[in-house]
Parts: sequence; C-alpha cells; structure tokens
Amino acid sequence: MRQRYLRVFGKNNMDKSYIFLKSPIGSGGEANIYTVRIKPELVAKVYHQPHGDYARKLAFMIANPPVDPLAERGRVSIAWATELVTDLDRVVGFLMPKLDTSKAKPIFQYYNPSTRRKESPKFSYVSLMRTARNLARAVRSVHSRGYVIGDVNESNVLVADDAIVTLVDTDSFQVNDGTTIYRCTVGKPEYTPPELQGMSFRDVDRSVKHDLFGLGVLIYQLLMEGTHPFGGVFRGQGEAPELKERIKAGHFPHGRSGIPYKPMPLAPSFQMLPVALQELFLLCFEAGHSNPAARPTAEVWSKALGVAEDGLVRCGVNGQHFYSGHLGVCPWCERAVKLGGRDPFPALGAISSGQHLKPAAITQTSNKVVSPNLKLKSASQSITNLSAGSNAKFINNLPNIVSQASINSSNSNSSSRNPVLSLNSNNLSKYNPNFQILTNLFKFKILNTKSRSFLMFLSCLGIISGLTLVALALIKPALFAFYRGNVRYLL
Repeated sequence: MRQRYLRVFGKNNMDKSYIFLKSPIGSGGEANIYTVRIKPELVAKVYHQPHGDYARKLAFMIANPPVDPLAERGRVSIAWATELVTDLDRVVGFLMPKLDTSKAKPIFQYYNPSTRRKESPKFSYVSLMRTARNLARAVRSVHSRGYVIGDVNESNVLVADDAIVTLVDTDSFQVNDGTTIYRCTVGKPEYTPPELQGMSFRDVDRSVKHDLFGLGVLIYQLLMEGTHPFGGVFRGQGEAPELKERIKAGHFPHGRSGIPYKPMPLAPSFQMLPVALQELFLLCFEAGHSNPAARPTAEVWSKALGVAEDGLVRCGVNGQHFYSGHLGVCPWCERAVKLGGRDPFPALGAISSGQHLKPAAITQTSNKVVSPNLKLKSASQSITNLSAGSNAKFINNLPNIVSQASINSSNSNSSSRNPVLSLNSNNLSKYNPNFQILTNLFKFKILNTKSRSFLMFLSCLGIISGLTLVALALIKPALFAFYRGNVRYLL
C-alpha cells in the first residue's frame, strides 16, 4: 500500500495538519483520487502534473464557493474544493467532499431506459423530472457566483436514487478571479452549443449562455428517455450529417421551421411534455440557435420543472406511470405496448417478481401490435350484467371513446400526488351503463384475438336475446287470444 504525507492548507492559508493517503480509489487522465485517513468524509484529488495555474485557480475557488442548495440537508450537490493539498510546498491538489459512488451514479444511467430498468427500476418519471429540477438548481448556484461549467456532459453529473444531483469535476470549471480567466479547455460535441462547434476550447472564453445549451440537452434527455434533442431520421439526400453538424445547423426535429429531419421513431412524443416545457426547449434549441441569449436560464428551468412536476398525474393501470395532466391517456402504457411489453417504468409487482426484465410476447396481426394478455375481470359477471341492444354499439365505439378518455383526479387538492387516470363516465355511460366491466376487456384501443372473439360471442348472444324478447312481444296477443279461446271451449 502506497503511503503519502501531504500538507493541508485551509482558507486562512494556515498549515493545518499532515494527512495520510491510501492507495488511489480512482484515477483519471489528470489526477488520482485518494481516501483521507484523518478525514474520512473527504477525499483528496492529487494531480499527475500540477502547475502554478492550479494553485491560483483553486485558491480563488476555495475562498469563493457557491452556495450549495442541499447544504442544510447535509447533502452535496456541488463537489467543491475545500482545502489545498501541498507536497514540498507545491500545490498538488485539493480536498473535497467524499461521495458514495455505490449510491450516486452518472446521470445517463438514469435517463437510459435499459440501464434504469436493470439498476433502478423504481426510478419513476417523477424522479426524472425532479432530477432535472435539482440539476437546474445546482447549475443556477454555480452561475450565481460567476462561474461557468464549460464541460457540461453526462459524465460530470452524478445522481442518487432519491434524485439528488451532484456536480463533479468542478476544478475544470472556468474561473474568473478578476484578473485572469482560467478557461475550461475540454468539452463534448453533443453538449456544445452551435456557436462553439469546431472551435478550440483553449482559445475560447466560455459564458453562461454556452452552459445553458448543455443544460437543455441534459434536461431533454432526462424527460425523453435518453433521446438527444438533435437526434432524428434524415429525410434529405446522401448520408446523414453527424450530430455535431446537426447542432451547428440548428436542425431541431421539433422546430417550427422546415428541417430535413423527423423525430426518431421510437422516441417519446414531443407533445407528451407539458406545453411550457415544449416552449422552453424551442427557445433553447431553435430560437437559441441564432440568439444564444434566448436560451432559458437555470432559474427559469428550475421553476418550470417544479410547476411541471406538480402537474403530473398517476396512471390508473400502473401506479409507477406519471405523466402530464394535459394528456388524455397514459403515454407510458402506450409506449410499453409499442416497445413490445418493455415497460419504461415497470409496476412494483412486476419488479418484485422480476418480470420487468422479461419482455412480454407479442403477435402481429394486420401489421398492428396486439397485446397477448388481456383478460376478463370476471366472465360470469360480464355475461350476467351485459344487456342486449346497447352492447353492440358500445363495443363498436369503445376504441374511439378510449382515445378521447379524460383524466379525473381522485383528489382535487393540488398538493396530492395520487391523481388517478379514469375513463370519463359521462361519455361512456351513454353507450352502456355497464362500461366498467367492458373496459376491462380493452387496453389502449388494442384487443387480442381471444377477447375479440369472446366479445363477438357476447354481442351475438345479446342480439339473440333481444330478438327473442321482441318475438315474444309480437306473438303475445295471439297467444293470449288462443288461450282465451281454449278456455271457452273447455268450459
């Protein structure tokens, strides 16, 4: 085991103690991460090749930290340098809060639906939206102190299962100490705004407007199942341009101006998002293309996401499904069918049994995906309660009625987090008073062949019963006359 004794200097620049470093627990291109024996709540980041700029930049950062939004809760949303670490009177690194990497994972492991299902299946859409809001709050705090993140990307944001966000690699942030701008010299093209595409970051002073593009991309990925906002199907001629070229050209597939792309076929619908968030994305990626100042600030995102989270409603079929209240039906249930049974937010029962990792079987009928497991709640109850005449009309119209179903909250209190999706009884009852039973046979306008055959049987049975009643009504006078005649004859 390697041992190192290094001096630690606090904010007052006074020599505080020597620390013992164990073997590195992490290693990167610029530095190693060590645990600290005398301060187990901290880790030390020690550079491979430290130089004078590190010392001046880190000293300013330690003296001027941003306000951590979660400090009062004893959590860390910004992994900021707290003390300098020196070796032979040379600054070689710094101390910072230790993060539990077994609980905090890179943000892409949550917005990627496949990884989320395996690692954090209970992480719902509410959690994703709250993650986006917490991310915006952390970025807002950094910007409020005059810092620029620069290298906004999916690896520099860690997320815990309770949606707490932590910004890491903060020593790469751009820092302006009033006399010198210490630039952020790295960045990923997919999070780089169009005006900086193809430029050398060593020669560019970043700004908050540049950060806001990357923030918008991360929020979009969180709310749209990992889809990049500039991902799409190329409709032009020749080979499709690379993602960085699409960003540079401002080809946002949901933009209002004509572009040679259409949305990815398996991506969630853009209209699924609350209208206010749709408008913010248009400002960020369309209006912001020619006017970077139009991009929403982290403060605006934080407030809008808070309102959007309060407006989410819970699906009546799967309690893990939450979606915007402006929608008529649950988009996640529809998406699960579209993905062949791979529910993006599996039900708790499916998680406990392990079924969420097993794709449901599907069949193809007339090029339409049909669900294989639609069952009657109670066949005997259905036969008993179905009435003739109105059932055929109800069955024929139910797919259209379901598509227009409205959302009724089980509690009108806006603070309630348990609203329920239900079919509008006023619309359904005019077709059949027993719609509650029949709707158990349906799921999002799709019937399997067995249920369809059974419905046809019930419909025919109802029609036959109705015709029998009509026939009895018509011959009743004749039977009565015949009966009276026979009585007179016998008398």
